[in-house]
Amino acid sequence: MDHPVAPWQLQGSCHCGNIPVTLDWPDAAAAIPGRACGCTLCRKHGAAWTSHPGGRFRLRIADDSKLRRYRF
Repeated sequence: MDHPVAPWQLQGSCHCGNIPVTLDWPDAAAAIPGRACGCTLCRKHGAAWTSHPGGRFRLRIADDSKLRRYRF
């Protein structure tokens, strides 16, 4: 399926970088609203998250052999 280029593209990954994620933000907004996460890890590192019902989210696993169960 062909998707138009989004005005904004957010990129991130897991801690080790093996699972990159991309969010295509469909609006040409001046700023993307961020929300603070309340967990201790995100508060410690100042992480934030966002979402958009019209966005396009992609998750990729770079190397299946490096996947491990993660318990927080």
